[in-house]
Amino acid sequence: MLDTYLYITYTMPKIFIKRIYKYIMKPILFILTFNLCFLLVLDYNTEKLHAQDNAQDNAQDNAQDNAQDNAQDNTQDNTRNQENENPPTSNIAEVAKTLGGFENRNWGMNFSEFSSDIRSLNQSSNIKERTEIINMILHKLILVRRNKIIYRYNFYKTPYSLASLKIDNLNAKEYKTKKEGEFFHVQVSIPLTDSVLVKNKLEKKYGESNFSNIDKKGFGTDIWQFNDSIIYLRHEGYKGKSFTRRIDFMSLKHLDQITNEYKNYFTAQEQILLKKL
Repeated sequence: MLDTYLYITYTMPKIFIKRIYKYIMKPILFILTFNLCFLLVLDYNTEKLHAQDNAQDNAQDNAQDNAQDNAQDNTQDNTRNQENENPPTSNIAEVAKTLGGFENRNWGMNFSEFSSDIRSLNQSSNIKERTEIINMILHKLILVRRNKIIYRYNFYKTPYSLASLKIDNLNAKEYKTKKEGEFFHVQVSIPLTDSVLVKNKLEKKYGESNFSNIDKKGFGTDIWQFNDSIIYLRHEGYKGKSFTRRIDFMSLKHLDQITNEYKNYFTAQEQILLKKL
């Protein structure tokens, strides 16, 4: 009688909760994470198209004004060129075509190596600023606070259902525990700051943004694109002025990988079944 009572009041609810997490909550969390990555790619493509459209519109609107301004500027430029034989040089250093990663941490760096590097920061005697690890989820993310700035480092690995299509007899438990997540994205969250100040600092380091799409209310995005990386600067409008609280650095290689795998993710179970036939 006692065993039955304990089974009903303790064991059954525990089993029920585990099954809810395994068959309902876990798939939902994974799909939400996958959708986030997909939206980042979609957002980038949308912003890029908007920026190109705005550039064409601005070119047409400013054509007449530029023609008048150039007529006046040419006279002044000819005078200056006679006085100065050597043309002025830019103080901005040539920006590298590749970033490779973020803060000396390369894209594709595995979770174990990355987390060890983060933990070692507070142990170094040369580090004056304290790094606080707020949260850490194995092979998925590391949340860090430093100097009132929050860094969310995101990691990605191919879902087991897709990996099993390429590797026969792949052990699910071993894949989950031994396969490392790879560093591909960092979201930098700062206190609400004037976007102009943040953009100027980024331009000094990376040069002018490749695409800019900011509306009259101050909302929009600036994008820096490199061969291997992309940077987003998010703008939020308030009373006609633009502010920012978020900057994203991402690996283009991993974004392409996520996009391609997202297309096959929802049909993976069917492909596995067909493979077994």
